[in-house]
Amino acid sequence: MNILLVHFGKNALLDQSRKSFSKALYAKGHIVKELNGITDNGKIVGFQYAILFAEAGGLFRPNVLPAIETFLKNNENLCSKYISIYTHHKFQAEKWLCRYMSCLERFGIIIHDSAVIKNAAEAEDKAGRLEPIVNS
Repeated sequence: MNILLVHFGKNALLDQSRKSFSKALYAKGHIVKELNGITDNGKIVGFQYAILFAEAGGLFRPNVLPAIETFLKNNENLCSKYISIYTHHKFQAEKWLCRYMSCLERFGIIIHDSAVIKNAAEAEDKAGRLEPIVNS
């Protein structure tokens, strides 16, 4: 299965989590492509599943929600009906995760899995247990 990993923001825990997911999915026989959702604005097609890593916003952190919306508008033909989304643990991370999921649902995307990742060990555990869903 072709799986797209997209990251929004520059959080170290999310970068490490993305690498853990990439390694685990590749080990399961999937084809994995990683890209930066903020700087890579080209059209993307041909992926059966996508995983987003979005930095939780805050007073001193930029809000990545507009970048997610722009990415989804530019890639309406993503071919991925199911998406997982993860953010890092910080103050009000659950609130930001709900905002991101709401944004995805407005675009007709079904949330397969979501979580606030607290540490690298939890990310490796989630990556090992994740079984992507194929569009039916």
